[in-house]
This record gives sequence, structure tokens and C-alpha cells, in this order.
Amino acid sequence: MEKREENFFIFDCKRFFATISNIMFGNFFNTVGQALGFNVSMLLSLGVVGASAGNMIALTDMLAGEAVIGVKNRERQILKGVFVPCTIYLILVGITGMLMAYI
Repeated sequence: MEKREENFFIFDCKRFFATISNIMFGNFFNTVGQALGFNVSMLLSLGVVGASAGNMIALTDMLAGEAVIGVKNRERQILKGVFVPCTIYLILVGITGMLMAYI
């Protein structure tokens, strides 16, 4: 298998596991949202948004990115570069979610 095909295989596996994660927690969010009387659609959408924030700092995504550009052992630099944007993203999404839930 040539290198380009291996990189696509890594990204296909990553998408598969992200989908499995969303399926696993989707039912939980749905059940809890119904039990607490929240807007289930909003709760599920915030769960998906949170999962995308998790993908920003996931080790598997960093390793896949390193494989694509051909570098190794740069996880610390990648995490340092992604940490601030991820934190800002989570704060904005959290504030938006709270406003949507209580307004």
C-alpha cells in the first residue's frame, strides 16, 4: 500500500470512531434531556459540538495530521497551538448553549 492510501485509511478510521462515539452518547443525551425536560434537539446538537471540540485535542487526530504532513513527535507543539482556540471555542459554545437553554 502506498503512503497516500495509508493516510486516507487513517482518516476513514477516525471518522468511523467519531461516529461510534456520537452514537454511544446520543442515546444518553436523549434520555437525560427527556427526563430533565430540556430541549432534546439542542442538547444533542451541543453534544455533537462538544465532540468536535474533543477532536481538536484528540491524540488520534494529531497523529493522523502528523502522518499526512510527514512529521513525527510534534504532539506537544500541536497541542500548544490548538489549546487556546479550543478553549475559546468551548467558552463561546458554552455561553451560547446556556443562553439558548434559559432564554
